[in-house]
This record gives sequence, structure tokens and C-alpha cells, in this order.
Amino acid sequence: MNDCGTGEGLFYSRAHRSVPQLADYGDASAAVATTIYGAAKLTGRLPGGQTIGVLDALTGREVGTLDRTMEPATNYAVVRGQQDLRGGESGIGLIVTTVHRNQDPSTWDSLRHSAYAGGLDFRHRFPGRKYQLSGSLDLSRVTGTPSAIAVTQRDPVHYYQRPGSGVSYDPTRTSLWGDAEEIKFGKVGGGITRFETSYQRRSQGFEVNDLGFLLQADQQSWNTWFAFQSRHPSSFYHTAFWNFNWWQFWTAAGTPVERAANTNVHAQLNNLWWVHSGVTAGQLGTTFCDRDCTRGGPAVRADPYLSIFAEVDGDERPAFTPYAWINYLRGDGGRTERFNGNIQVAFRVASQFRTSLILSATHRMKDIQPHGTVTDSTTHYTFCAPRSERGVAYWADRLHGLTHPYRAALCPAVRQQRHLLEPERARRPRAAAYADRYKPYTGVLDGSTGSSSTRPRAALGISPRLDAVRRVDTGSPTLPGRRRDALHEPRVR
Repeated sequence: MNDCGTGEGLFYSRAHRSVPQLADYGDASAAVATTIYGAAKLTGRLPGGQTIGVLDALTGREVGTLDRTMEPATNYAVVRGQQDLRGGESGIGLIVTTVHRNQDPSTWDSLRHSAYAGGLDFRHRFPGRKYQLSGSLDLSRVTGTPSAIAVTQRDPVHYYQRPGSGVSYDPTRTSLWGDAEEIKFGKVGGGITRFETSYQRRSQGFEVNDLGFLLQADQQSWNTWFAFQSRHPSSFYHTAFWNFNWWQFWTAAGTPVERAANTNVHAQLNNLWWVHSGVTAGQLGTTFCDRDCTRGGPAVRADPYLSIFAEVDGDERPAFTPYAWINYLRGDGGRTERFNGNIQVAFRVASQFRTSLILSATHRMKDIQPHGTVTDSTTHYTFCAPRSERGVAYWADRLHGLTHPYRAALCPAVRQQRHLLEPERARRPRAAAYADRYKPYTGVLDGSTGSSSTRPRAALGISPRLDAVRRVDTGSPTLPGRRRDALHEPRVR
């Protein structure tokens, strides 16, 4: 029920032991994690092929200054059941999760009161054990005050307020329903070839972050993977894998947001060194950025990018093992560029002790970076002009030191230093030509005596907790949801 690549799923085992969600109410002496008052777990397998698991946990109320609740007392419950069929070659499953919070005036308008999620899943391996079909259907429902549900709608997971999203933002709602479906078919055995093709859809209201983990709702995807796998030694390698990927993503309403092709090769040589390399071409054809570009605003036309990576890993049997890795990305017609590289040396001092030294270098140039909205007679979505970062860092195990600090802070910090970076606003966000999408904004920005003001990120409904999980890094075009990261493809797939 969880995606191995992203960790997304209806149940995330550490959700009940998280940092208090309203930690801003606390001070230096406040709790840094919720307290578990008690928990019980029951698991078992019956002779008929049934497997069952039940988990229930109760966490305590955490308070900050002035006795304000940072995290209310909450009950978490999960029930999971599976039935194996045909000697384990097929099966069906069920999962139900519930969350109930004991709210008070400090939390009513910020946190959801209750959350329910349920899912059905199946798998079937065809005779011969070479091909497999699997799928799932998930439903969710969250409830709360209009203010709490409004925050959920504006959250980056959903962005109900985005023009063209296909749904309407309603600040009077007290609940949200959602659904998610997935179907997969693939070859899992026999010969040297493997493949998998899958379709997934998530409605805009799908929400499972109370006890699960979800990066993005409002998404459709079609992913296809094909691979050659050689596990028999040859004259120069022990094992080798050559993978091909094709990804397509749309919003739930049908707006295309990604179309990418990838190939990557991985081989273990006869000297037991590993070599890896891959290339990704993304944003092919007409695609749009619907999430991080305007962060709740209209979808913006995206330009193609190309990303390559290479890695060499030494034989880990000797006491001394070297590693090297580089990645380069170029996009937006050359206006965005990123390079990452590191060299690592690992040394095994004893059988149970190993230390390492790493030298890392980075260069990032981002064409535009979201800055916020400006409202006068209309709403403008402002961006910073191109910026670049360079840095070199070294560390040994957990000791970190910067030999050269990163330059060019994020947009707000740059503007506070009075660097005259000309902000721009979306003009025709869906225009094919870059020059038709943006133009200089000449109005009055925040920090002046004018009537316009730039709203901070919190006012845009961006949850600090989810922002941290999502690692919103405007310097890298990450692939949301189930998309594999174009910047660091997995070794086997």
C-alpha cells in the first residue's frame, strides 16, 4: 500500500510521533515531539491464508506558551487485512485508518478534527509466474472547521485556488472527500527482459497526510518501464541492467504537466567496481508547471530540460573504497543550469567501524524563482530575476564544514539586501514563447509606502511541515508524486 520510491501511502509509521504541528506556539523549552501515552499492536496469520494487523495509539496534548495547544491529544488506528489465494500467487487486501483529535480553541482553525481513509487492493500473478496484474482503490475523508478545511484546500498538496484546476475553492466547506485509483501490469520473471506499465489517478480532494504520507493529489500519470537484465557473468561484467522509462503526468482535470523519457545503465565489472550512467529529457512537447512556479496561481508553460548523471563505485572489499558522482541539468533554453559532483573516500578501520571523507561541489542557476503575489487592481504573481549559487563542502561522517559559503540567498533575503533584482509577473502563462510569458512588474512592492503588498508564504496556505517534506527546491525540477527523480535515477530501474 506504500510506494517504494516516494514513501507515499495510507499509513506512515512515524506520523504519530511527529513534531507538534503548531510548534510556533512553543518556545525553547517546548516539546520537540509528541508523547505517546500508549499503543497496542496485534498481528497474526491464520491457516486459511489470512493475515491481519491492528494498531492503535494515543498521543498526549503538547502545550506551548500561555498554555496554548501545539498538538492536541489524538487517537490513531489502523486495521490491515490480506487474503492469499492460489498459494500466494494472487491476493486481495483491505486497509482502514482513522484519526481523531481532541480539539480546543487553539487548534480548531488550524488542524483537521478527524480523518478517515480506506483502501482495497489486489494482485494476480498469471500461470507461469512471468506476468502480474495489480491495482488499488482508495477513499479519504477529512473534517474540520471551515478555517481548517480552507487551509487544506490551499495547501500545496491540493491547490484548490489554482485557476483551471477543475474544482472550486470553497472557504465554507467543513469536509473534503477524495479518491485514488491505480492499475499496473508487468513482466516479473523469465528471460532477460522486464517491464511494467501503470496508470494512476488522484482526485483533488484526496488527503491522507494525517496518518499517511502524500506529496500531491490532483494528479494522473501513465508510467512505462522496460529493462534488459543480465545476471550471468561475461568477459567484462558480473551483472548489468539497461533501463528505459517513459513518464506522462496530467492534473486530474487533464492539464499536461510532464512528458519525459529516460534511459540508464548499471553494471558491476569483473573487478567488482560499479558504473552507472543515465540521461533524461523532460517537459517534452506542450507541458505546464502547475505547482511550484506560481504556487497556487495559474499553470505556466514549461520549457524542455536535459539531465545526465554518471557514478563510479569502487570495490567495497578492501579497506579503502573510492566513489565519484556527477550530475548536470540544463533547461529553460539554457536559462536554468545545475551541476552537482562529489568524490568520496571510505576507509574501514575495523570490521564494525567505517569512516569516510566527502568533497562536494555544486553550481545552480535558476531562471526565475517565485516571490509571492502582489495585489493592486488585480493579482500579480512575481518572480525574482536569474540567480546563481556555487559552493564547495566537505564532511567526514557527521562533521560538516563549508569551505566556501553558498552565494545568493533566496528571493526575500536578496531583496532585503537591496539587490536590485527586477521581479517579473506572469503575462500570458500558457504562451509558447518565453518572452510572451513574463514582463517586468513596475508596481509598488512590499517594504514601500505604496498600497500593494506581497503576501508571505503562510498567507498563501503553504504548510511549513509539508514544505519541508516536499523539499521545495526551486533550483531543481523534481518530478512530483510517483515520478522518479530525473536527477538521480535508481540503480536498477
